[in-house]
Amino acid sequence: MLLTVNDACVHHLFEEQVVETPNSIAVVFEDEFLTYAELNARSNQLAYTLIKYRVKPDEPVAVALARSPEAVIAIFAILKAGGVYVPFDPDYPVDRLKFMLDDSGARILLTTEALRERLPLKAEHTICLDTDKESIAANPHSNPIHSIAPEHLAYIIYTSGSTGRPKGVEVEHRSIVLHCQTVKACFQLTSRDRVLQFASLSFDASIAQILPPLSAGAAIVLPTPRLNSPESLDACLRKQKVTVMHLTPAFFSLWSLSCQGNLPPSLRLINSGGDVLPPDSLKVRESWSRPDVHIVNTYGPTEATITATMYDIPEELTGSYVPIGRPLPHRTVYVLDHELQPTPIGVPGELHIGGPCLARGYLNRPELTADKFIPDPFSDESGARLYPNFPSFL
Repeated sequence: MLLTVNDACVHHLFEEQVVETPNSIAVVFEDEFLTYAELNARSNQLAYTLIKYRVKPDEPVAVALARSPEAVIAIFAILKAGGVYVPFDPDYPVDRLKFMLDDSGARILLTTEALRERLPLKAEHTICLDTDKESIAANPHSNPIHSIAPEHLAYIIYTSGSTGRPKGVEVEHRSIVLHCQTVKACFQLTSRDRVLQFASLSFDASIAQILPPLSAGAAIVLPTPRLNSPESLDACLRKQKVTVMHLTPAFFSLWSLSCQGNLPPSLRLINSGGDVLPPDSLKVRESWSRPDVHIVNTYGPTEATITATMYDIPEELTGSYVPIGRPLPHRTVYVLDHELQPTPIGVPGELHIGGPCLARGYLNRPELTADKFIPDPFSDESGARLYPNFPSFL
């Protein structure tokens, strides 16, 4: 029985796709791949291990893994077990990792034996996906049954901490489910797509590159650590027949100059986000062999569940800047003054984002949550909130 968007958790969207296309490719990593059925089975086996450790709803589970099929397995395993996915970048400074482990309260850490020896993280339980693989593989393949609900947390992403100590942003299942549905519709994702998973797992952009495609029947392509140049990116796009990719503006500029207008024949959509996109970087489109390739500029803080606005960039862009566009479905956006009144067109103000995709708040910081997530004066819905956010790069 198919669940409605209001009833579903984000892993349910993936499980429904497993039923529809079990033998389709879900994950590509170099010359290896996992089908939807294989990814589901391995995620279920790891989920049962987590269940043995009594993972509860809203309980954080830390993941310290490099980009790999095992990382994708870990994400779905945590969600299926009812826990909350919390990514730890193994290359982060030790003090930051220790803070995140202590602040999140995660008593379970998923990693590998090599990283366990390198990282001084002392969780109550550490599960190494390589050395513990035999015990994990002995678990059932079937989907676990639990009482997780849309209002429970799906993941916690820690901010950079550039303006103070890192903050854990709490995002619920219902918010990321709505985001998956929005991305599928706006990007027109289908089972024919191959989506590049390029962002670091410590950033919420990686979630947008994993969960929406795998709820649409598409395949995600995981590049290796060797993909660190525009040339290696272009080679990966061609070899793996990538159709959709998300790049930061800086890397987009480098790659578009490097390929000298000869775009991969499979590519159909480029999503630029995470920083300002200079108009000059789009002039290279004049030499592209594929003017039909769409470019969109997206914007959104982690607190608004990855992406709040999108602008479909026309072939001939006029003006001195690239707009961030209009709000996506399930988002509202206002430009307000200090008295929370809408500013006239052309008058500066602060961006305020609202709607059901806002995060629950900041982990362990109720005062900051109350300060940053304010009541929405324009909504009649009980509990509606706004998140004031002036993009630092605009």
